Amino acid sequence: IIEDPDYNLDIRKWLPGKHSLSLNLSVPSTIRPGRYILAVALLDQYTKEPAVRLAIEGRDSLGWYSLAEVEVLE
Repeated sequence: IIEDPDYNLDIRKWLPGKHSLSLNLSVPSTIRPGRYILAVALLDQYTKEPAVRLAIEGRDSLGWYSLAEVEVLE
């Protein structure tokens, strides 16, 4: 789970329609080379569990949405 406490996102202010968000993510040095699934979720701030159903396909049984496969190289 990647969190950025300096990034304030209040989805209560979103109006109906499409929304996009661009972020630059760093891969921690502890990640081993290999293929991974990039997944997203909007988490409850207290439980850190997925709390919002998005209007997109791909939701898994835990509430995460798979976006892409990524490969980490050495």
